[in-house]
Amino acid sequence: MDTHYATDTTSYIQQSLNTIVGQLYEVSFAYSPRINQPEATNGISAYSNGSLLDTVTGTGGAVHNWVVYSFIVVGTGLDTIKFAATGIDDSLGGSLDDIRVSVVPLPAAAFLFAPALLGFLGLRRKAQSV
Repeated sequence: MDTHYATDTTSYIQQSLNTIVGQLYEVSFAYSPRINQPEATNGISAYSNGSLLDTVTGTGGAVHNWVVYSFIVVGTGLDTIKFAATGIDDSLGGSLDDIRVSVVPLPAAAFLFAPALLGFLGLRRKAQSV
């Protein structure tokens, strides 16, 4: 992430990314509540271009309990991914790791299916015109 901001109550980090318009991207991250801390201090919200993807929180145990979250977003050309603390202002907060943004590949089957579909539509038109 390239930017970190602190407000009067909580902090956030964000990164702007050059993307391809209309391309699907997977945004994923690992979250764990901070060890031995109450749920009120552990919240983190994830955003894509200002739209909330999810807010995660939990009560911290004796060890980290990492959970990976994943979302599909559509590229707009220049996108911003943001993570914001939502807990109380105590300088603690949840743990965030392994943030990834990956292109969602077009399934290889689509390349095989498209010619077959076009051929079928051609045969159907020919049958209707006879």
